Amino acid sequence: MNNADDVNSTHGANSSHDTNTSGGTASHLPRVSCSALQLSVDERAELAAELLASLDGEPDADVEAAWAAEIERRARRVRRESSRGRSWEQVRGDLRRRT
Repeated sequence: MNNADDVNSTHGANSSHDTNTSGGTASHLPRVSCSALQLSVDERAELAAELLASLDGEPDADVEAAWAAEIERRARRVRRESSRGRSWEQVRGDLRRRT
């Protein structure tokens, strides 16, 4: 079992506290953090993305549909106009002139 499996098997996604022998609660954060820091950079990045996504709750179907429609609209415009985009240097120059 790797460290990620250990973290997942001992700590449910919604579990943030555990009952100790005195009837109180003890935070898992130090142990989970230590285990997480043992992961590779790619594994830590994946874990971080999962943790951040868990803060958002369930996706809103209307919002997802709106984003999909917007992406399609932008893609059609780029194909229609044969847009070449702009270089980072051009964008950065425009931003600097605004401030």
